[in-house]
Amino acid sequence: MISDLVRKAQRHDLEAFTELFQQHRGLVFSICLSMVVEIDAAEDLTEETFVAAFERLPTLRDPTRFVAWFRRLAGNNCRMWLRRQRETAVEALPDRADRESTGTADNRLLLEEALRTLPEQGRLVLTLRFGAGRSYREIADMLEVTEDRVRSRLHEARQQLKRELLKTVRELLQQQLGSEELAQQVLSR
Repeated sequence: MISDLVRKAQRHDLEAFTELFQQHRGLVFSICLSMVVEIDAAEDLTEETFVAAFERLPTLRDPTRFVAWFRRLAGNNCRMWLRRQRETAVEALPDRADRESTGTADNRLLLEEALRTLPEQGRLVLTLRFGAGRSYREIADMLEVTEDRVRSRLHEARQQLKRELLKTVRELLQQQLGSEELAQQVLSR
C-alpha cells in the first residue's frame, strides 16, 4: 500500500523511496511537461521534484495524501521555474537537444510546439495516457475527476493535436514543394 511506502520513505528508506519514484515518475513528468511544455526542462523539473520530495517527505503528516501533496510539489516547482524564466528572460545554456541529431531535435521542437497549443489539462491527460502509460482509471484518480471526464479531455486534446500537426505538416510541405495544391494532394492520400 502506498501509505506504507510513504511511511518507510519518511524514515529515509531508499528502497521505499525508489519504489515511490518508479510508481510516480510518469505522473510528475506529465505534470511538469503540461506546465512548462519543454521536454528537457520537464525532465529536469521531474528530478528536482523528487529531490525536494525526498527532503520534505518527513513533513507530510498524512501519508494517504501523498499523491495530492506530490502533485502540489511538482506544480509549485514548475511555477517557480516559469517565474524564473520570465524574470531572467535569458537564453538557456545549450542542452541535450543540441547534442542530438538534427532530425531528433527538430521532432522534439515540433512536438513541443504542438503541445503548447493545448490547454494545460489536455497536455496533462495526454502525457499521462501516452507518455506515462496510465489507465483512464489511474488518471481519473490522480486528477480527482471521473473516467468520462478523462476520456473527454483526452479526445479533445488528441483532436486539437491532430489539427495542429496537420497544419504544421501542410506548412512544411508547402515550403518543400512550393505549392499549396501539391501539399493538399499529398495530404489527401
